[in-house]
Amino acid sequence: MNRRTVLLALCFIIFASQVPADGLRTAIAATVVLDASRPETVVTLRYNEAVGVFLPTDQLFIKGVEFELRIPSAAKGSESSIQWALYSGVSPAPSLEQVEYDTTVVAMQVLPSRVSLILKVPVLDRHDLRSDAFATVIPKVIKASGFPVLFKLSGLGKGFTAALEKADFKLIIRPIIGDEGGIRLNYLFPEGGDKAPVSVFLDDRRVDDPSGVIVARKGLRLLRVSAPGYREEVLSLDISAGRISPVSISLYPDVPRVSFQAPAGTVITLDGQPVSPDQMTALALEPGEHTVTCRIGDYTMTRKFTALRGKVYTVVLSVDLNVSSQP
Repeated sequence: MNRRTVLLALCFIIFASQVPADGLRTAIAATVVLDASRPETVVTLRYNEAVGVFLPTDQLFIKGVEFELRIPSAAKGSESSIQWALYSGVSPAPSLEQVEYDTTVVAMQVLPSRVSLILKVPVLDRHDLRSDAFATVIPKVIKASGFPVLFKLSGLGKGFTAALEKADFKLIIRPIIGDEGGIRLNYLFPEGGDKAPVSVFLDDRRVDDPSGVIVARKGLRLLRVSAPGYREEVLSLDISAGRISPVSISLYPDVPRVSFQAPAGTVITLDGQPVSPDQMTALALEPGEHTVTCRIGDYTMTRKFTALRGKVYTVVLSVDLNVSSQP
């Protein structure tokens, strides 16, 4: 398609978009709910049939809809006998049982003399969709309030053949996704721990609402999560375009912790208090200086250490016995 042909097609579509609301009678071949995580949906329809398209409840990453109509060989030479049309504001909602609708015509045109037709429909005022030799952008934004929409084929009654009446047209419907994705964070506090307010930074930029969906451009991102009384957690995330990924963040108290390793029968005290067997693997400390004493039989050893916030310490008692011979 050359530039002049593209401009003529656009002019025709602009004219068609001025058609007011009107009643429409049509059979519905299928209904489709757009899904940002599903690249495309394929349906079939015949002339005088339509396909209803719905936006999802959360269309955060969808900036448009693409319709690709594959034209069967039965239509070759008879393209002027079939017209495609796009309708918005369809009421009631399209269903296989309903045939009467109130609609507004957005655009219409006879089929081109090609093997396929590609239309792109923007759903956001600010979009970067452009027409080219392979696809035509409908010069009208259909916002969420204009959905559901109908894509319909109609017979024009001239040059219509029996083969064309039975021909199946393949319609491929694709959500047009931007280059953004999102994450939803789930903060896991330890059992019995206080649920402190969290601060979240993505690529060193503070997130205004850590409890909602965090939107960012696709790719690797650095996430930092902190909360009073807990150590800071830092992790790298790969954000996928058009998808909200759940991410669980385990928060650990930033108080120092100490564990003990000693032979069986060792009596261990920390700051004069005995350490029980269930405290051997993890014992929380107050920051500051501490004294640990290990006694096994008549052997006693005492050490002092300073515990810092966020640090984990290990106390190891090793008893070595050497037997040697004289020459």
